[in-house]
Formats: sequence, C-alpha cells, structure tokens
Amino acid sequence: STNPQKVTKIRRRLVEGGYQDPRAALIFLGAKIGLGLLLPFLYVIYGLLIQRVLPNALLITLILMGVGFFAPDFWLGNRIKARHREITNSLPDVLDLLMVCVEAGMGFDAAVARIADIPRQRRSPLHDELMRMHLETRAGRPREEALREMGERTGVQDVKSVVSAFIQTEKLGTPLGRTLRVHAEAARVARRHRAEERAHLAPLKMIFPTVFFLMPSF
Repeated sequence: STNPQKVTKIRRRLVEGGYQDPRAALIFLGAKIGLGLLLPFLYVIYGLLIQRVLPNALLITLILMGVGFFAPDFWLGNRIKARHREITNSLPDVLDLLMVCVEAGMGFDAAVARIADIPRQRRSPLHDELMRMHLETRAGRPREEALREMGERTGVQDVKSVVSAFIQTEKLGTPLGRTLRVHAEAARVARRHRAEERAHLAPLKMIFPTVFFLMPSF
C-alpha cells in the first residue's frame, strides 16, 4: 500500500513542476519502481548475452537499482527549478502589464484574463497559473482562496508575496495600481540583481574548463 502522506508530498512537488493531473503522483511512483527494477534487469540480460561472469555483479546491481529509483526525483527537482526560474523571470513583466491594464480602468479579473490570454509561444508557466486562477474565480471559487492556491502551486516566494499583497489590498480597499507598481519595481530590481550575480560568477565557472581542457592541450 502507498503512504497517503508520501503521495500528497509527491503530488505537491509534481504540481510545482507543472503536472496538475491527479494521476501524475501514481505514475511518478510507478516510474521510480519500474526504473529501479529495469536497470538491474538490463544489466543481468547484458551478462547473459555476453556469456561472461560480471565482476561485482551484486554491488553493481544494487547501484543500478538505486540510480533507477532516484533518477525520477533528480529529474523532477531539475524540472521544478527550471519552472521556478521561468516564473520568477516573467513576474516583473506580468506585473507591469497588470498595472497598465488596471490603471487604464480595467477590473482585476478582466486584467488577469487579458494578460493570461496570449499566444502559446509567448506564454510562461505564470500565465498558465493566472488563467487557471481566473477560470476558478469565474466558476465560483472565492478570489482569496484561488489566489492563495495559485501561490502554493507556483512554489515561488515572490509570487506568494504578491498574492498576499493583492489580498490585503482587496481587504483594505487601497488602490491596486499602486500595489502593482511597487511590486513590479521590486521584481525588476531583484531580476537585475540575479543577472548581475550570474555575470559575476561566469569568470569563476570558466576557470575549471580552462584548466582541465585548454591548458593540457597547450
């Protein structure tokens, strides 16, 4: 039997990775078990094909079993990091567009629908989450609940902070355009700082390929 808490945790990570299907957690667990059994089986088949006793067969079988079992976790972790990066980088532009729409006189729901309804090739995961939140609101779900759920699905702290600001703005009746302007400016500054940090790390990262690949050839 499958531990419900473990399935819930895996489902939450899959949602952060962009997989909303409720069956994704069971498929993911099946992939872990399947790969954990498939790699050792292929290794045994390889030994039978070459008709030779494989050295350290038990140790290598256990290693392959561990690699196959944890490979989906490694893949999902990279998928979540990439999705978080996409959402974080697209947040300033989305907030800017929302601010323009709201200051032009559109309501929050209409502005969200306008921003989220863009061509597929220009859409980021944040646009997909905004569209889902908008559809849930239209279906009758309370806006505060839909906003908080959107923040949890993204798993990005910046988005959660913006969602909290939206909820507080609606409760207190303060102008939404001002809130959007403040958070859009903060998101742009944070994105610029992240780009500067990566630029500063680039020379350090180039040292290792230079030393290990170029210097021996010289």
